[in-house]
Parts: sequence; structure tokens; C-alpha cells
Amino acid sequence: MIRKPISGFFLALCFIANMSMGQQQLSMDSMSLSGEMELIFDLSNMKDAQGGIIKVSGDYIHEKYEIHNDELSMTLQIEEPRKIMFSFLSAQTLKEDPNIAIPYSDYMAMLAVPGKYYITVDSVLNNSRVINESPYQKKFNELQEIKNSIGKNLQEEVLDEMKPSLEHAGIEFPFHDDLDKQVKDSVIKIYSEKLRKRYPRFTAMYQEQVFNFVKQHPDEPASLIELVNNSRTVGRVGSNSGQFEMEQFIDLYTNLSERLKALPSARSAYAQVFGVSLVGKQAPAFTQNGPMDQPVSLTEFKGKVTLLEFWASWCGACRSTNPGLVKTYEQYHDKGFEILAVSLDVDKEKWLKAVEKDGLEWIHVSELNRFENSAVKLYHVSGIPSNFLIDKSGKIVQYNLKEEELNKYLKQLLE
Repeated sequence: MIRKPISGFFLALCFIANMSMGQQQLSMDSMSLSGEMELIFDLSNMKDAQGGIIKVSGDYIHEKYEIHNDELSMTLQIEEPRKIMFSFLSAQTLKEDPNIAIPYSDYMAMLAVPGKYYITVDSVLNNSRVINESPYQKKFNELQEIKNSIGKNLQEEVLDEMKPSLEHAGIEFPFHDDLDKQVKDSVIKIYSEKLRKRYPRFTAMYQEQVFNFVKQHPDEPASLIELVNNSRTVGRVGSNSGQFEMEQFIDLYTNLSERLKALPSARSAYAQVFGVSLVGKQAPAFTQNGPMDQPVSLTEFKGKVTLLEFWASWCGACRSTNPGLVKTYEQYHDKGFEILAVSLDVDKEKWLKAVEKDGLEWIHVSELNRFENSAVKLYHVSGIPSNFLIDKSGKIVQYNLKEEELNKYLKQLLE
């Protein structure tokens, strides 16, 4: 295929950007983790680009851009480093099905950090290249390569094991289009089962190689993103188990640079894992004042099944869960269930007005200082509503329970 040369103007811009990145690399500590990210795509060599769209997605980023010429510019507001995905849909595909979901057969992934970046696309989005990668992007790519190679090596190992049997049966891989579907499905099933049996080895290789990367790069956004992604499964068992053990996660988190640990995603990830680590242990004790300035201590609740609830009058999600919590309280209170609600309000009048309006007849305390509340810090609460269910002996049973889950636990503990 004959491809158009990259325009001289685009190359000049890339040269200037590379010089800028070179200067940035000399002092990575000075590079901001939040701000404006400008991307300029050279689409002159992209197949079926005109009239198509590129969608950008990743946590808080969800945007769509129409393609009208050989260059596409976009500006994203970056709150903190994130992995983002660019996905492409052609005009023909959109015409055939305007509501089609983004196909992940043509996409590219990138680390979202502030800066100005130039990207060339060779035929398809999958073959994109960031001309002036930031130092952060290079480390992000390095980590992705480590992870991809682990899976790839195990996949190749399975295929090598199956190769003699496939050749004996006259089956070529990759499959021919005319291969019987039933045969194809049978081979895929065997392949998947063999791969599944290697999952413990995958986990061990992941823990060793990715652990080492994150440990050696405590100030890299790629390290933080990896920990955040793993925080959701730390402490789980079976098919939902994560790649990091509890001790590994805490070790890696503790090793992160202070500026990364200060980011909201880092605090949230640690709170998630901290909650898991508390299960089965005595609930950390604290004392705060109630509405009449009377001291209330968590230790006073021993002998009762207690829900430690963090909320605020200004929290819409908290207020929406209150009706269900009221029903649960009415059902189980006489059986030994109590609620200690810690408010993150700053306005006492608004706090108490919400208590009255929502009919919250349990015990309330507050320091009227939002997330500076000492109990919030003690329990590493990063968002509300948040809760911890404590048994009669004062041990934490579970945390962040939804209404249905809470009722299930209370039935077990009180009936």
C-alpha cells in the first residue's frame, strides 16, 4: 500500500514537542499530574477515517469526536493520571448501525497525563504511534509490555502443547473460515481449559514481575494505576481473586511517593483495601460528641450488633439510602441492632435537620469538619456513604454493605 508521507508541518511540530519532552524528562518531579492534555492526530494514512468518529473513554473521561479531515485535535481535562482508550467507528459502520457499541478490534490505549502529544495513525487505530511520548507514557508502555508478555507466553505454551493433536486431526491454527463450527468450539473449549489451569502460574509470574516494576517505580503514574485496578480484588478468593496479596498491596502502596498517595484514586484504593484488612479484627475505638455535645464512644456498643455509618446531610447518595436503613433499623433494633452514624457535616443545623427529616432515630455524632473527622481518618474513609458492620464482641464483620447485604448479615447475627 502506498502511504502519504507525514506532512512537514506535522514533523516540525513533533520535533518541537520532542525537545520539550526532553526538557521535561530532566525533571519529572516538576511534571504536573493534572491539567490540560492536548492531542493532535495525523489521520492522513488512516483507512476509512473521513466521516467516522473516535471515542475517548476512561473513568471520568467520556467524549466523542467526529473526523472531517486528515487532522483531528482534542483537548482533555485531566484530574489525575488515568488509562484512556481511543476507539474508532467508520462512517459505513455508523450508517449500518448508528447505535453500535464501540468495537475493541480497533482501539489504542494511552496514559492520560497533561501535555501536548502528536499521534500518527498507520491504516488503523491499532497501529498508532505517539511521536513525542512523555517519560510517564514510556513507563506505562513498559508495564503494559510486561503484563502482555506474561499472558502471551502462557498462550503460546498451550498452543505448543495442542499443536501435535491439532496437526493429527488436520486442524490448522489460526482457524480457516470454512472449519466446522462445532469443531472450532470444541478446540476453543479445550484451549480455554488448559489456559485456566495455568492461572496460578500467571498469578505467580504477575506478582513477581509487576510487583518488581511497581516497587522500583514509586513515583510513576503507571504504578498507581496498577494498584488502583488491583484494589478492587485484594483479599478475595476463588475466581474473583486479585493479582496482589494483602501484604503485597500494602507494601507497594506504602512505597508510593507522597504526591501519588495524595491523589483521590490512591486514597480510595487504600480505603478499599484497608476495609478488607479490618474484617475479623476489633473495630478501632473512638469518641465523638453527639447533638447535645455529650461524648459517645464506640466501645459503649459492645454487646450489640452495630452499623458504623459515615454520611452527611449534603450527600445525595447517603440520603437516598436512608429510607431503606430506617426499615432495617425498625426491623432489627429490638433484637439488638444499633447504628452509630458519623456525620461529615460542617453545619450543625443542616445536620440535625436532615436527621429529623429522614427519621433517623439512632445515635449520631459529628466533629463538623467533613473529611477531617478523626473517625474518618481512623477508618480511612475516602467517600460516603460508607459503613462497617460490627458484631457483639466488637469485631468487624464486613464493610460497605448495601441494604440487601446488610439485612442478610443481620438475619445471621440476630435471628
